[in-house]
Amino acid sequence: MGIPRVAAEPSADATAAASGQLAWSAVLAYSLPGIGTSFLFTLMTVLFMNFGTDVLLVSSVAIGNILLACKVWAAVADPLAGFLSDRTRSRFGRRKPWVLASALPIALFSLMLWAPPQELAGSGLIAWLTLAVFGFYTASTLFEVPNLALGAQLSYDPRARGRLFGTRQLVRSIGLFGAFSIGATALEDLATARETARVLALSAGIFTALTIALSMWATPAELQGAGGGRPENPVRAVRDVWGNPHARLLLTVYFIEMFAIGAVGTLVPYLTRYVILMPGRLSEMLIVYVLPAVVSIPAWVWLGNRYEKRDVWLAAMVMAAVGFSLLLFLSEGGWVLMTVSSLLAGTAMGCGQSLGVALKAEIVDADELATGQRKDGSYFAAWSFVGKLGGALMIWVVGAALGWAGYAAPLPIGEGGALVDQPQTELVKNTLRMLVGGIPALGFGLGAFLFRRFALTRDEHARIRRALDARAES
Repeated sequence: MGIPRVAAEPSADATAAASGQLAWSAVLAYSLPGIGTSFLFTLMTVLFMNFGTDVLLVSSVAIGNILLACKVWAAVADPLAGFLSDRTRSRFGRRKPWVLASALPIALFSLMLWAPPQELAGSGLIAWLTLAVFGFYTASTLFEVPNLALGAQLSYDPRARGRLFGTRQLVRSIGLFGAFSIGATALEDLATARETARVLALSAGIFTALTIALSMWATPAELQGAGGGRPENPVRAVRDVWGNPHARLLLTVYFIEMFAIGAVGTLVPYLTRYVILMPGRLSEMLIVYVLPAVVSIPAWVWLGNRYEKRDVWLAAMVMAAVGFSLLLFLSEGGWVLMTVSSLLAGTAMGCGQSLGVALKAEIVDADELATGQRKDGSYFAAWSFVGKLGGALMIWVVGAALGWAGYAAPLPIGEGGALVDQPQTELVKNTLRMLVGGIPALGFGLGAFLFRRFALTRDEHARIRRALDARAES
């Protein structure tokens, strides 16, 4: 896709307006809902499969099929949510009405997911969980896609965007820590897991709905695009996204990596319980993975301001590949090796969660210059979709692989039906090692190899922004 060159320079007033420097109060208000949404989404992605197989006693294959079917639906829901938010006209802006509309459904479907009626079993339970998972992911799409698009339009300045999305991820990490410490610890006891999950889902759902409403009230309105145009139809919007060479390469790399790590969090409970044989270390192992990702975010933002974002992110991909490869050698009592792996991989993941999102926003700027339309929603929907699709495919692979390897679910013992773990075969353990170590290492290695060709440099983006500011002035 060629990007037209505009020689005119913008005025100082136009440049200042386009830069959109943000007060810290606005940055924090925008980031606030990340606590609750991250808590609920992390519980879902990391703990639900283990909860379903070991507490609800649903087969891993059935849960994998449910999650994969949801991603087929996401093929429609994500791009549609992005397109509709791009087209929305209201006195509150394009994005805020959609984010607000997600608040109550997120709370409702989270409760359904973690608190199915006790009397449900068999096909009835599977039907209930299917509805709950579909509803939860749809509500999450209504929040995530417009919320990211809103952030991309709160400022067009690369440094301000880096600070905004870095802060967003830091705040989201509070929810991650909550899910890993409170959630994982509470759900370790299989005898009380159902009641604990109900209380967690109800409390977190109410908190999340309230913080979404407060955030949308306090967050400033988004800036308008230079051309002010809106996409005319969803097919054209999708075609524009895929036609952008920067977006096409990044989407390909992102899909590969999200497929590779799509089941890492989900498999940590299985690793601690059946490979290192230390189930009591679950919350610690989860925290030691996310802690370096959080602590490293300011460093990644600083490096991204000092050097090319592409080169910094490329180095992080290589670091992630090395970190995940260590899990291939995991054995009984190997919590030290698992900790070292988590420190390397977790630190690397902090880069994509901060610089990666800012880089995506710069790609949207390139599209606006080429098409005259501002399609943040469509772009972030595309990234959301490929990320979810990659993760869902990997979850499906996990369900099928564990079933093929002969994974043995816990058995109910005694009159009270208490659940007791069964020993797993070496084939199951090797399957777990490959799923959580080998495939992620290969994925990040391939992603790094492809990402070397990414061509949207800092100087090129600065030229694009000057052209957009000149267009806005004229």
